[in-house]
Amino acid sequence: MPGAERRKRESFESLIRRFKKSVDNSGLLTELRNREHFEKPCAKRKRAAAAAKKREQRRRIEELSQFGRKKKQSSSRKKKRKTWKRRTD
Repeated sequence: MPGAERRKRESFESLIRRFKKSVDNSGLLTELRNREHFEKPCAKRKRAAAAAKKREQRRRIEELSQFGRKKKQSSSRKKKRKTWKRRTD
């Protein structure tokens, strides 16, 4: 369990900052968020498989871009949305 004792002449803000850092480093909040809603084992496996597939695709694209066969896609690229114009009859 993370904790923080107040040091001599330490402000309350720095004490809170140290406590938050110890909680983040312990990983308690991430575990709590994961346990908040039950996830079936098959759903966990499915999510893990999808993540592995995505990693593999990313690795292949990177590998092909090194050989110059495929251009690297920019992640900040946005799709153009089709705008509809009103008919003025």
